[in-house]
Amino acid sequence: MADLVLGVAKSLVEGTLTKAQSAIEEEAKLRRSTQQDLVFIAGEFQMMQSFLSVTTEENVKNSVVSTWVTQVRDLAYDVEDCIEFVIHLDKKHDWWSRMIPSCLAPERPLDEAVDIIERLKARVEDVSQRSLRYNLISDSAPKRVADMKQLDSAGTSSIEMLHDRHKIGRKQDLDVLTKLITRKVRDLQVISVWAARGNLGAGSIISQAYDDPKIWGNFTCRAWVNVIQPF
Repeated sequence: MADLVLGVAKSLVEGTLTKAQSAIEEEAKLRRSTQQDLVFIAGEFQMMQSFLSVTTEENVKNSVVSTWVTQVRDLAYDVEDCIEFVIHLDKKHDWWSRMIPSCLAPERPLDEAVDIIERLKARVEDVSQRSLRYNLISDSAPKRVADMKQLDSAGTSSIEMLHDRHKIGRKQDLDVLTKLITRKVRDLQVISVWAARGNLGAGSIISQAYDDPKIWGNFTCRAWVNVIQPF
């Protein structure tokens, strides 16, 4: 199980880093502050990628490291969803939306993306600070492992208290989705689940459900489709 969590986290961080760098290069239209936020996010994911590259399965057996790796994985899901949204923004209608008075105009996709990225930046910064707070990164690997073992025995309850409402809510949503999909209904043939634009966290919930053997084991086939905008 530890190698699966670590492998998924490594793959997600690598893919998210690539997409973040792509968004920086391709989305010149984004506001300057948002470009800086993307640069910050990409830089933090580079550090996470470096940490995961030297993290072993033995390290992940430690509950402190395992919790942090799981948080990185969930964060990568959300950042990836956001970057997909940013890259595929509908640019063709921006010219007329700027002509409408701001008091009458609906929120533009770009404005929505800016707000989401700002919130993601705060989460990325928080996850990065946790790695320092619990001394997960150290110049000495033996010392790091010793520190992690000490934290594991003395600070597990503190780690549990750090799970915020967003994390708890996501787990509850995943449980509800799992029960809905796996319930025994004879006339149930096809199930479609999708995430609405800008619904932060929905993509990661659906992805976890998609990869859950308790779910896909009940079906003969499954498919994952990314629908870009506009469509």
